[in-house]
Amino acid sequence: MVFRITIVFVDKDGEGILVKLPIGMSVLEAAHENDIDLEGITKH
Repeated sequence: MVFRITIVFVDKDGEGILVKLPIGMSVLEAAHENDIDLEGITKH
């Protein structure tokens, strides 16, 4: 059995992208596997 967690990436327009990933996968890996662009991310 693979346990999964759900995270939400929020894009620059405020839209949420729901992603389920297995425990142990990094957020960066999940973003790459779901074609989520992380370039230009900045802190506010």
